[in-house]
Amino acid sequence: MKKVFMGFLVAMVLIFTMSTTECQFGSSQATQNVQKEEIIRNAISTIPSYSPTYFMERKNVNERAKRFDDPNKIGYVYIFASNNSNWLLCSKGKDFLTSIIS
Repeated sequence: MKKVFMGFLVAMVLIFTMSTTECQFGSSQATQNVQKEEIIRNAISTIPSYSPTYFMERKNVNERAKRFDDPNKIGYVYIFASNNSNWLLCSKGKDFLTSIIS
């Protein structure tokens, strides 16, 4: 009975020690996070990132949207499979594969 009590006492001391160490780790973790944020802010202020002024991709997306805005537009989709089976699918209006994906 004395061994069981000593084992329980040792387990309780270990649990208490681990819980207090975890609190100290949390505070050092917060300090590290503050240091990381400071380093990132310093890096951004030293060498700012490039901000584009001409958005070519946005222009291309708008151009495509204008072209395919016709409900009577006929669209073609070519599907090439690795087993040499090729398909040509036709659709009227917006491409149906595009409408499924987006």
